[in-house]
Amino acid sequence: MKKSSSSSSSYQFLFIVTAAFVCIILIIAAMLPGSRNEPADIETDAGTGTSGDDGNTEEPPSTNEPSPPGTDEPSTSSPIETAGPSVDPPSDENIDYYKESGGRLELPVVGASGYASINTDIKSEASSSSSSIGSLVPGECFRIEEESGDWWRITSASYTGWIPHRYCFINLPDVVPSAIYYDSNALSSKFVSSGQMIPDISGEKLYDAYDYNERLGKNEYIMPILYSMAPKVCAAQHAALEEGYTLIIYETFRPRAVQRKVVQALTTLADQVPIVDLGISTSPWSLTWFISTGVSNHQRGYAFDVSLGEISRVTDEVIEGYTFPRVLSYIECEMQTPMHELSIASISMVKPVSSKSDTAWRSVAVAPTMNAQALMLRKICTGVGLSPLASEWWHFNDLATAALVDDSPNIGDYYINDIMSIPPEAP
Repeated sequence: MKKSSSSSSSYQFLFIVTAAFVCIILIIAAMLPGSRNEPADIETDAGTGTSGDDGNTEEPPSTNEPSPPGTDEPSTSSPIETAGPSVDPPSDENIDYYKESGGRLELPVVGASGYASINTDIKSEASSSSSSIGSLVPGECFRIEEESGDWWRITSASYTGWIPHRYCFINLPDVVPSAIYYDSNALSSKFVSSGQMIPDISGEKLYDAYDYNERLGKNEYIMPILYSMAPKVCAAQHAALEEGYTLIIYETFRPRAVQRKVVQALTTLADQVPIVDLGISTSPWSLTWFISTGVSNHQRGYAFDVSLGEISRVTDEVIEGYTFPRVLSYIECEMQTPMHELSIASISMVKPVSSKSDTAWRSVAVAPTMNAQALMLRKICTGVGLSPLASEWWHFNDLATAALVDDSPNIGDYYINDIMSIPPEAP
């Protein structure tokens, strides 16, 4: 009888602790602004200007600054449309490269921009034993001219030669153009904590990553990711399309200097504002779960931050004879919190679990605050082999790519803001 009473008391205590934890999350979530992220911006044909939320049309700014996808306010009207020109009209002779490549990518890598993540020798031939003709430094941009096995023939600002692509980034929009890209940290950072603005971070442009992309015929965000992860992002996008959604990719590579700046600013804010401290330090969570105090997987190149948009219109776009889906109209899904809300309100699991394990997360219950849209995002991303992060509903890692570059010295101590992309060769 005493054993039964003790067991009952233990369960009651566990229930009280769990209920208290959930209440803290709900209180913080209730203090946040509307959870809907930015809906799509209105775009007109290239060269004719852009229309803002007020419907006025004006020429693109000479500074080549990106425009936000829309407004934080939830849309009560019909979906806002995005539109852009097809480079070529659709034809029966066009090739669906996604199908032709076995579902790897939507466009060939030839002509895409790539980036070194470590010091890399440029070889005269596709062999490690061939002579070196030059080198690349971390973050340096190049154009991919040819692929042969594990090697790319590339052209940099100074050299043309061969490099192994194992440790290389590729510009994601160049090979998965159907996704929606919005690097808010390259425009106006959405980082907040428990609904509180982070001084010198929230609303600030933290780095440059937006330029004219000749390959796509439009201004686009630069989204570097390790090449071996790109096919999984592509697979996730097509899984989303099958469900009537599109990926909205907020961030891939994040410079380490930016990471450190956010850590310092959030630490200072938490020391001054109790609700912020509560949101990032309530046991079993801590600051580093919400913004890594070391080298994050964003610097390593095998992580991305992503949301979903519900599609209302989609068509085919063609570039140099290659066809791929183009989302014309969508509304961004309302998640449990806004993107980059750094607090326990954004957790995806009820407790921390190692981000280095591809299996541990499978036995941990999802957080009670995860809504249907967040669960759909998780289903799509984990369904193609990506792993969720316990503390952020938007963050997914590719641990197979992590294992592939485990010996890499890359820590992301550089910026990536150049582009050399050109259209792929016609089939």
